[in-house]
Amino acid sequence: MYSRDNKDKNQSQTQYSPRKDNISSPAYFILEPTDEITIFEGHFVRLEYKLLINRFPIEFKKNNCSIEKADHIDITETGRSKTLLIEPIGLDDAGEYCMDVAGVKKLFKRPLTDIKHIESLHTIFECETEKENSEVEWFKEDDQITHNTTKYETEKIETEQGYIYKLKIKYTNFGDKGNYRIGKKGIWKKAALDVQDLFKRPLKDIKSIQGSHTIFECETEKVNGAVEWFKEKDNITHNTTKYETEKIETEQGYIYKLKIKYTNLEDKGNYRIEKIGIWKEASLNVQVLFIRPLQDITILEGSHTAFECETEKEDGVVNWFKDDVKLTVDSTKQETDQGYIYKLEIKHALVKDGGSYRIEINCIRSEADLEVEGLFKRQLENKTIMEGLDIQFECETVGKNTSVAWFKDGILTELDTEDTETLAGNIHKLTISPARIQDSGTYWIVKNDIRSEAVLDVKVDKKREEEWN
Repeated sequence: MYSRDNKDKNQSQTQYSPRKDNISSPAYFILEPTDEITIFEGHFVRLEYKLLINRFPIEFKKNNCSIEKADHIDITETGRSKTLLIEPIGLDDAGEYCMDVAGVKKLFKRPLTDIKHIESLHTIFECETEKENSEVEWFKEDDQITHNTTKYETEKIETEQGYIYKLKIKYTNFGDKGNYRIGKKGIWKKAALDVQDLFKRPLKDIKSIQGSHTIFECETEKVNGAVEWFKEKDNITHNTTKYETEKIETEQGYIYKLKIKYTNLEDKGNYRIEKIGIWKEASLNVQVLFIRPLQDITILEGSHTAFECETEKEDGVVNWFKDDVKLTVDSTKQETDQGYIYKLEIKHALVKDGGSYRIEINCIRSEADLEVEGLFKRQLENKTIMEGLDIQFECETVGKNTSVAWFKDGILTELDTEDTETLAGNIHKLTISPARIQDSGTYWIVKNDIRSEAVLDVKVDKKREEEWN
């Protein structure tokens, strides 16, 4: 099947008589072929025209070149009727055909031309006619748009030579794509509008890890215009605390970037960029950084413990804190197939080591509490006694009955001791019998590297001393 675009209507009907007394009289066609003809090879086609006035010589043309009679081409003129017969049709016969009327001016000096335009810009179709002051009509496909002032603007400009007609399509979008035509005194000119996407490379959906920087990026044609960024309905263009925007000019257009700093779970949602009324949108899904967060710990004083967590495989600066105070102790980092395991060890934990601990990676934190239960349920107490009497230090601990050691002024003592296990824990006793002046000092008990201490003050018994004297 072969296609022929017949432009006879657009070309022949635009001709005018050169006679001064009738310069505006058009050479109207009473009959003419359709604009487009499609036919099979080997068949025939007959292009028939009939003029209102048979006054001027005519000429058939193919692709703007004159057509002469040939073996398979016949031209007949019978009064006002003119016929071009092509039989049989061959591959070389495809093209644009018309019939010109010699000596007659064309109404359209400058016809409409096809336009390829970028969406959101204003598009202007323009043509020029001879100075024939008739009304014009504009159409998009089969819909008249002459009086649609919401979407279109029409303009007529008078010049010395004729009239210029303009059709302005406001903020062109993809729905405006199609064929447009202008009609004047029954003569029509047509042109096509192709609308090109402003965004050569739109935004893409992103899946990001909590705490990392996220960057949305897109590219537009080289069209200037203000750009605004939105998260859902909120304009974030000027929020420089949380976001950074960047514009990069290239030979082909512009690249726009939106950087979301230290992405958090609250940043999840839809983001869009708007430029001259056109927008593109993409979604951000934020994955939790901590696969396994820190857990609260309760231990007995003197025990060893460790805080441990596991994250996605996202590198970053790691800091540990206790009660908002940055720790300088060493921690460990172990890489796994899934991510990283971080560990903070606390050896021989004391009651004062209890508190709130947290780890921060790329401004994302995981927090847990450490509760250290005192080893000594009942501490040693200071004693004052007269010499010669028996004295006993006693304390109570919780947990397992592990070994203990007693000291006096830092020296391990071998005084009489006793350890008794109870349902609640253990009772430890140190007995001095009898107490002497030289037994005064500081005594302490050590268990699991934790100690409890007390002072013994042995007083001289003056009454007994007088009796001895």
